Amino acid sequence: MIKKLWEWILDLVRIHEDKALHRNKSFWFAIGFPLFWIALIFWVLTVELQKSGNFDPRITSAALNGFVKFYAFPITLLTLPLTFAIMINRFHSSKQKAKSNHLVEVNNIANNYFSHFDSFKEYTKEVEKMHKDVGLEIYAQRLYQVIFINSNMSNFNPKVTNKHVDSLVGLMLYELYLYKEHIDTNGYDLVEDRIIKRYRINFQLFEGIKFDHAINGDDDFYNYLDKLASIYYDIFMFQGVLCGDKIANYLQERFALEIESSFKFVYVENQANAYLIHQKTS
Repeated sequence: MIKKLWEWILDLVRIHEDKALHRNKSFWFAIGFPLFWIALIFWVLTVELQKSGNFDPRITSAALNGFVKFYAFPITLLTLPLTFAIMINRFHSSKQKAKSNHLVEVNNIANNYFSHFDSFKEYTKEVEKMHKDVGLEIYAQRLYQVIFINSNMSNFNPKVTNKHVDSLVGLMLYELYLYKEHIDTNGYDLVEDRIIKRYRINFQLFEGIKFDHAINGDDDFYNYLDKLASIYYDIFMFQGVLCGDKIANYLQERFALEIESSFKFVYVENQANAYLIHQKTS
């Protein structure tokens, strides 16, 4: 009961910008509430004047002079409903303007998002041409979601951070770990300088990108990682990426620091293990 009463009171004073002014209860409350008390004061004064014999309903100079004298206070109060009505009108217009501005802003964000995606989609076609030697396929929509992870229709954000590059390099290192594990399981032929069983690339790690690359040995695997880094470098150079050149250069630095050094270790270990196996079997 108390909750309903409270909601009713709030509804009386709440301004709904999505409704016409005359359909707002607060507008009529701002007019009707003070008018009620003004009318009540008029009635009390009139009753008192009638009892005292000072009430004169005639239109004469003396009667009008008495009217102004006795009813000066409630007459002054008649300005309140108009003042409150103007205030409600201003508040209503202000809220409508704010909502309109918000809708325009939301619409602009959505337009920027779709325009940015369309530009990115066209750019990926150019990247595919740049790497047509490996039959590169880019699934623009999925790759866009992966790279611009913080961007959506309600929050357009074309920024790519170093954390994204760190994550990408981490996936490359994981691919290298899987490659090493594959060799440990299936072996490496030192004479032929190739792995015993062909390694299958885990493209599910790098969503939105796929290309042909047969991996029969260490050199093939390194060339695969190098090509992958080169593709991402070109993608980060998209003009729609904020500070894209810095992100691309950071990728090169991280690749040289993490991937190349780790691969050299794996390469040496593969060669050493293969040599020991060769020695035992010869």
